[in-house]
Amino acid sequence: MELEEIRVQGFRSLATAAGIPVGKPTILTGANDGGKSSVLEAVAFLLDGRPPTPADHTLVGAGEPIADAKTTAEGRCAECVVEGRFRASEYEIREIGLHAEVRLRRRITIGHAAQLELLTEVPAEPALRRLDKLGLNDLKQLAISRKISSTGKANEKASWLAPLQSFVATQATTNEWMLAPSTMIGRLPRFVLFSSTSEPDPEREAHTALVQAFRQILEDPDVDGPLRTLEARVKADVESRAASLCEHIRTRCPDLTEIAITPDVSFEGGFRGVRLQTGRSEDLGVGLGRSGAGRRRRINLAVWEWTQDLILENAPDSSGLVIAYDEPDTHLDYNHQRDLVDLLRDQAAIPGVRVIVATHSLNLIDRVDIGDVVHLRLCNDRTRVERLLHDDDSEIRRYLGQVASAMGLRNSVLLHERCFVGVEGDTEALALPVLFRLVTGMSLPSAGIALLSAGNNESALLVTRFLRAPNRMGVGGSR
Repeated sequence: MELEEIRVQGFRSLATAAGIPVGKPTILTGANDGGKSSVLEAVAFLLDGRPPTPADHTLVGAGEPIADAKTTAEGRCAECVVEGRFRASEYEIREIGLHAEVRLRRRITIGHAAQLELLTEVPAEPALRRLDKLGLNDLKQLAISRKISSTGKANEKASWLAPLQSFVATQATTNEWMLAPSTMIGRLPRFVLFSSTSEPDPEREAHTALVQAFRQILEDPDVDGPLRTLEARVKADVESRAASLCEHIRTRCPDLTEIAITPDVSFEGGFRGVRLQTGRSEDLGVGLGRSGAGRRRRINLAVWEWTQDLILENAPDSSGLVIAYDEPDTHLDYNHQRDLVDLLRDQAAIPGVRVIVATHSLNLIDRVDIGDVVHLRLCNDRTRVERLLHDDDSEIRRYLGQVASAMGLRNSVLLHERCFVGVEGDTEALALPVLFRLVTGMSLPSAGIALLSAGNNESALLVTRFLRAPNRMGVGGSR
């Protein structure tokens, strides 16, 4: 399954955040503390089940009221819910019987374990649900109350279950959230998070990458044999992957004269850790921790690139994959930021892979499709989700895609500038900046003004309609 969109309730500032896409790729941007990292952690909770702490539940009294929210004694939302809309693969539809669109949610109540639930069609009458879980006596009593006779021996469960199931097929149904079956749990996309919100840590990133390799090896149906032999084989395979990762880092960072990654793995303890050592000709013996942040981030980038080869090994019937990056461009120079954009595009183009990136980088924001940018804005301690273009903006999407370069309609301009001035033709577009500087002594961009040369009245009307849409008012300032 591929995760296409999420909605979040009761998690930090994401009190009621809906319509957050998980695309190919999706770029999350916005002010600090706007909720970008929280979105990534919400995806992790949905897919991996990493439970939020009680302190992560939204504080109800801290911001705008939340309708129908059940609260704890501490004033927090009792429940945290992350719901996902998934698209099943042809294999899952054909072989497993999934619907093309699947809706799953993971829900946790403070003091209780999290539950994964599936929105599914069930009998409207609760007593007729999950008949296969009932015992013989309960089935018999239920059938008699409906004037249903057994189809065989009265002391056999199947004799009552079959006619009851036939009866249920004729009754009214409704959609309800039910506990997800194990087959559904096994089809959840895998989740990989590369976080750069703290100091660059290549050892941590190598650990994340090799954990995925470790899981992939264990899922290989050809892996068999006695436990000790199997453990030795898996360890050797992981070490081989580590050697491949080292070679890729050497290619991307030729100034390093030595690089070694030593995985620590056993069946008893799982994938326990990894040790990464590097050196350069001019600073042999200097640990990686004393290297510059830029070099450590370049090694991180090489690790992220290497995971792409790992992804390509996935079998056609494997579950999907969501790759999340939290501010991956920090400490990277411009050329390496361009490399990062190419990497994100390449990974997102792989079938079954979704990529979601939290960033402030204008380079990343401006080099994706305008419809793939999501702006998160904090308003009264609640995150508001704002998109430049929605699925129903197809006409404007086509128009802006054709003329964005000529008009200077970069994504970052639409997000952050305070004022837009539209003029009809090239003469006005050339003259107005000169006149503005003569009068004010400032350039238009330094004053936060974006000048749009519409070219004709029809184009100007399209841009005006786009900027005046209610959900865009206030993005980056007034319109």
